Amino acid sequence: MLDGWVFLYERQGVLEAVGRDTVKQRVLDRLIQDALVQQMLKEMRIAVSPVDERALWETLAKPYVGEAMFADVINEQFGWSPEEFKTYVVEPLVRLRRADEAVLEWDTAQADPRGVMAALYADVRIAPDRFEEMAMQASASFLAANGEEIGLRSIVEYPIEARATLTATPEGAVTEVVELPDRFALYLVVQREEEDGEMWVEVRELSIEKRDVHDVLREWLASATVRVYVK
Repeated sequence: MLDGWVFLYERQGVLEAVGRDTVKQRVLDRLIQDALVQQMLKEMRIAVSPVDERALWETLAKPYVGEAMFADVINEQFGWSPEEFKTYVVEPLVRLRRADEAVLEWDTAQADPRGVMAALYADVRIAPDRFEEMAMQASASFLAANGEEIGLRSIVEYPIEARATLTATPEGAVTEVVELPDRFALYLVVQREEEDGEMWVEVRELSIEKRDVHDVLREWLASATVRVYVK
């Protein structure tokens, strides 16, 4: 793997400026990350499908006129065979993407933001008049930047996970915590109207982003014991 990346930097004429030691460290970082990702997938009991690997290979090869040309480019740039490129690049990338998708639904990884959101919900229930203040201070919502309302929107413009709650929550009240694909959210229902059979809702949002795979990797790396075996 290191030889391939050194080969690439040499061909680009930047190896001397970057330094071989820097390239070596980057390769080592990739290997450590992949080892942690594989451990993560094992803990989540998730297997990576060869179908996913094949799909990514085809996506990378698509800009070229056939896979044979893509293989030639790989060899020209890295000095690798297609099999080596799959081992060093495609398979780790597929594992990383699969882990990133899974982490968003992994209870262990989401325990901290879920706990923060539960505490915010408890505070909001005690002091609902502080919702906007709290949203501007703590929220990851796009509404938090200036705290302004965005006006009535069709219920179908809201995340599907939130629609039933937004329809049932009285005006002026705060919803319970809603889990969305990328965040945990609370909504203050400002106004709701029904016109021609369509529901329109105006809200303010307080939300906390979920942790992604890179958040977990940084935490794991900080506490990991790394052993490097040099052949």
